[in-house]
Amino acid sequence: MQAGVGRCAHLRRDLELVHLLEVGPQGAVLTSDAFVVVPGARLYGLDVLDGFFGDLVHDGHLPQAKADETPSPGMSQSGPAGMPGGIAPMLATAGPLPAEEAAFAFEIKWDGVRALVHAGAGQLQVKSRRLVDITPRYPELWPLAEVVDRRVVLDGEVVSFGDDGRPSFGRLQHRMHVTDPRDVRQRMSPYPVAFMAFDLLWLDERSTWGLPYTERRGLLEGLGLDHPCWSTPRNHLGDGAGLLAATRAQGMEGIVAKRLDSVYEPGRRSRAWIKVKSKPRQEMVVGGWLPGSGNRSGRLGALLAGYYEGGELRYAGRVGTGFTERMLDELAHTLGPLERATSPFAGTAHADVRLKAARFVEPRLVAEVEFSEWTAGGTMRHPSFKGLRDDKAPEEVVREPVGERE
Repeated sequence: MQAGVGRCAHLRRDLELVHLLEVGPQGAVLTSDAFVVVPGARLYGLDVLDGFFGDLVHDGHLPQAKADETPSPGMSQSGPAGMPGGIAPMLATAGPLPAEEAAFAFEIKWDGVRALVHAGAGQLQVKSRRLVDITPRYPELWPLAEVVDRRVVLDGEVVSFGDDGRPSFGRLQHRMHVTDPRDVRQRMSPYPVAFMAFDLLWLDERSTWGLPYTERRGLLEGLGLDHPCWSTPRNHLGDGAGLLAATRAQGMEGIVAKRLDSVYEPGRRSRAWIKVKSKPRQEMVVGGWLPGSGNRSGRLGALLAGYYEGGELRYAGRVGTGFTERMLDELAHTLGPLERATSPFAGTAHADVRLKAARFVEPRLVAEVEFSEWTAGGTMRHPSFKGLRDDKAPEEVVREPVGERE
């Protein structure tokens, strides 16, 4: 059954897909014995993935809050009284699929930004991973203050969907750095967002983070967060390889494996949660840029990227693709005040003769970069810029492992 509001819709299905088979290019086939037959190139339609993680946004749009949306008179943009305000989110460790898949639940890794939502009793506060108040950025979530009839802290991801129905970090760029209320209102309609809740940290008068994952999920699902602008996507017990194959075929970011008996560890990066990416992608620190040539003459041609190792910024390569015209303009404006005379990179980053024209900057910006593989020389092959992040400190950026199975 498909239900929509305006240009936005959810696709609802009761399919429980158990296995994936990879076959030739004839197309995806849903068989009567709960198998999905997947072409080698990609799945046909996001509905095939729907059985893995429940309600999936369809058609790339979400119901929007009204452009003049304001909090109701009884709503306060602050956390409900009596609840903790400084819960830092638990972080996943990058790695391959765990060998003991039956001990894990698998969730889609949403291509958005982490958010902690404090809601209930007419009050709402949305905090970033770094505990910055970002409530004014996302008016679509304000009605949660009155919809949730219990006091809760939800952990999840703010996501924007592309025209192809997939989460799009590029589209989210138009919202995640915007703070002026007028700009926020103008961007709500073309770039709507949704909140995907995947954990519950507080319920009424007590914390829930000491409970095992399975109990927290049960309490979270009991809240009935079923709305086009917020929902609890279904998790999948076991068969992480199948879900990873499906996300890879759709060009999605990957999955997160969560141990069923694990407690929530605020502020800690834990092996109980493992993020498994469908292809190499990670945050990189911007240490400089190269001037462009040809149709980019006089503008940015490539970013110089790196990651921290042993307290030093290691050079990881040039990122010269993935930019829109708007991104190039915004980057030029952002990089200007950060310029410095010397390189922030350790080692021999400038051995490449093409870096002689480099303009270096203070390493304060974090970019999301996708690439095909690491080269033997320790740089990214075919990197592509996805956007800037403001939810991660530069010194936290390290080289992440790549692989599928422990």
